[in-house]
Amino acid sequence: HGLYRIEQFWSNGTEAGYRTKEIILYYPTTLIEEQSQINGFTESTVDISVDFDDSYTPQGLDGIFANVVYSFDGGANISLVDQSGGTWTASISTTGISPGRYTIIVYAEGYALENQSTTIDVSLIHDTEALTVVWSNTNDISYVESTELSVAYNRLGGVPVTGADVNVTIGTTTWVLNWDSGSGTYKRIFYGDDVDPGFGSHNLTILAGRSGYEPQSDSTVTLDISEESTTLGIAWSGSTSITYVESVTLYVNYQMSNTTAIPSATVEVTIDSNIFVMNWNDTSKRYWYQFNGNDLLPGIGVHSLTIEANKFGYQYQSDLLQTLTITEEPTTLVLSWSNGNSITYV
Repeated sequence: HGLYRIEQFWSNGTEAGYRTKEIILYYPTTLIEEQSQINGFTESTVDISVDFDDSYTPQGLDGIFANVVYSFDGGANISLVDQSGGTWTASISTTGISPGRYTIIVYAEGYALENQSTTIDVSLIHDTEALTVVWSNTNDISYVESTELSVAYNRLGGVPVTGADVNVTIGTTTWVLNWDSGSGTYKRIFYGDDVDPGFGSHNLTILAGRSGYEPQSDSTVTLDISEESTTLGIAWSGSTSITYVESVTLYVNYQMSNTTAIPSATVEVTIDSNIFVMNWNDTSKRYWYQFNGNDLLPGIGVHSLTIEANKFGYQYQSDLLQTLTITEEPTTLVLSWSNGNSITYV
């Protein structure tokens, strides 16, 4: 390859002539990019690499023979770095560039070399940090409690991403989190008495994304919802041993873990196969039932009681230690005579 001269002489007997023509013979070349499509981040760099080769010899074309430049989005031509062996590279800064799609055109040329160009498509988005997940009241709540899920979706460097789509999925249900400008996070409150997700240990999938920003996800988060812990307190108004003419009242305190009474529960006493439904007293905040000695049921005898308390969302409680004894009323017989017990015929 190179510059050559063609000389031509002629003579036809009457005249003679001479002329020359210069030609350049080019080596055929190839220019191949390592990646034709690159996904990158703003405020960072995009690395490109191309191979410029003489396809006739063949051999890589270094800086001795060639020059390789690039233009980013129609900008000025900037030289790539010769890495030898025909490989040329460049690290392109994306500082100050908005998210979007851009074109890099690489030009390669050299003396007596076939000129080449290639196009690389670049898609830029803002880089983001891994999601930060915080619970206001831990991720373990009971039926009567609630907890707020807060998700921080930030750009690299800690700047919150506003206007994003942040949601959490449990099973087949997805909830959208709401933006809170005060904290710079996305939030949603979960209540223990919500029908969905309901009781159990739940695996959460949190997704966050916005056009022009790197999406993030987190599938390591769990939420446990359980029945409210309860206690059962038993008291009697008097002795549990009564006669046929006496009565006694049974009191039951069915309470939450914080000692708050639980109204509208089903509280029952079972004696043999007979069930006695206890009554709610809204003043004393407890359940009661009065047993009368002269009631047909449970009747005379020594009775073992099964006391049970239950309400949806609250732990079931029972007590099998109580007994009730009902006896006949003790009596005496007193005899008297109107005129003594010894009389005459008249």
